[in-house]
Amino acid sequence: MTTAHNDQPTFFLPDLCGVRALFGVVVIGELLAVILTLVGSGIAADALDRLSLISLFTQWVGLSAAADRMATRNRRRDRELSIDSASGPGGQ
Repeated sequence: MTTAHNDQPTFFLPDLCGVRALFGVVVIGELLAVILTLVGSGIAADALDRLSLISLFTQWVGLSAAADRMATRNRRRDRELSIDSASGPGGQ
């Protein structure tokens, strides 16, 4: 599966291996942690404790999911490249 403009393969899964994508995952996780903390307890004495635990959980889930998507994307890319190379130079 290639694009019309170049010969780079395109995949359904997004590329989460880049720094910008991982930074986005971290920032979204932190924003979610802040929102969940404020909704759950408001500004209370234990708000920072709750924020740290919720932040740890959201980062763990977000980065684990990103790592899983990276591994899945790389395996799929390798499999499609091996199928393309087995079909011959003309793609036949």
